[in-house]
Amino acid sequence: MSNISLLQKHTFIIKGINVKINNDKLLSVESSFDIVRETTAIVIGDRDETGENTVKVYIPRFMAGISLEKDQGAAKEEVVSFSSSKILNSVNKDIGASSVTTQNYLKIPCYLIPGMNMPRFVKGQFLRVTFADGDIKSPCIYPFTFQDQKKKKVDILNLGVPAKDNDVDPIGPDNSYFIEFNSRDKYIRLHTTNANGENNPFNFLINTKEGKFNIEDDSKRIFEWLYNDDTFHWRTDAGLDLELKETTGTLKCDKLIIEAEDEINMKTSKLNIKADKGVFKIDDLKIDGIKTEIRVVTCKIDASAKIILKTIGTGKWHPCAISVCPLGISHGKAAGITGLVGS
Repeated sequence: MSNISLLQKHTFIIKGINVKINNDKLLSVESSFDIVRETTAIVIGDRDETGENTVKVYIPRFMAGISLEKDQGAAKEEVVSFSSSKILNSVNKDIGASSVTTQNYLKIPCYLIPGMNMPRFVKGQFLRVTFADGDIKSPCIYPFTFQDQKKKKVDILNLGVPAKDNDVDPIGPDNSYFIEFNSRDKYIRLHTTNANGENNPFNFLINTKEGKFNIEDDSKRIFEWLYNDDTFHWRTDAGLDLELKETTGTLKCDKLIIEAEDEINMKTSKLNIKADKGVFKIDDLKIDGIKTEIRVVTCKIDASAKIILKTIGTGKWHPCAISVCPLGISHGKAAGITGLVGS
């Protein structure tokens, strides 16, 4: 009886009499004619195997003749021929199939709170099974278990509500609102739908496995934070793309508009642009040179066609195409502008 703690509330059969171990000091005996209302099951196939809110269980009370040892405690199905010694009294082999499929488990659903999924029971856990009105053809497990958290390392919890316009449609991600806590795959997810005419669906994901947080809809719009890359990323459905990565900012767009009420100040180690007064407008500007320096008190350049200031290889400066303008005013040295060489 040294392993009695592992067999608490376990039921087994001795010559047609059901014996239940209640605790390390008490056994209860019941007749096989008594109505079975509850019993104990052992999980041998979890929710990941069934793909639904059911588990594959071994029930010692009803399956005492089935051995789990040869299957290493796993849920197994086996095709047995009628010619096998395991099937008796199969005299007329021309009637029906020539083989049957046996299994070492029962697949049982779970009582659930509306909007909440079944806990992720793991293999080896003990579950309590109840039968509706004592009918052994209607088993169902309770959504809780014995105090057996040592076997349970990770879990998945879904809390949600349906959002469907047809009551016969099955509930799925496209027609429900839900939040998912997933310590197995390491993420938290909040999801909405547009199944009932909502503007759009949203999906909020905190992925602790990859270090990522993102919000997206059903288009190209996305906000993303990548922890390992030290990156923030925004994208619109039309194509504007902004990325802030480490110390670099990258903006891709068709049109950029900046409106500042008081001041615009752009400064780097090689460039300083500051504007806090007046109008600064550029339609077509090109500045290309080794060094450009302009210091003025008042400067006005107003040209309806063209002004060309150019220094060429001969040291000439040509402020105008002719030496005397139509008004008779001289240019260059003739106008008293010293330090200039040209016509």
